[in-house]
Amino acid sequence: MKKIWETYTYAIILLAVSMFFFIVFAAQAGQKDEYITVTVKQGETLWAIAQEYSEGQSLTTTEFIKVIERKNGIAGGIIRTGDKLVVPVAADRYKGQVASSE
Repeated sequence: MKKIWETYTYAIILLAVSMFFFIVFAAQAGQKDEYITVTVKQGETLWAIAQEYSEGQSLTTTEFIKVIERKNGIAGGIIRTGDKLVVPVAADRYKGQVASSE
């Protein structure tokens, strides 16, 4: 056993490290965050959407608006009727369409 260890030390260590990283990455790949998708209705504002879905979040409405803007590439808070916005709240908390977080 000692001779095998001395001969294949680097290969054994490389195999162990490779298996560790494979397991970590495989576990992360299976953990897709799923968020809800909201279709903007006529007269609806980003503020109203943020207020509706920010309940239970640790952010103020203004901070939540900024998160929604970043997630959707919105500049200046301008949204239009029919726009589809990904709102970063857990999909299982709300019924409706689901969008992947990626």
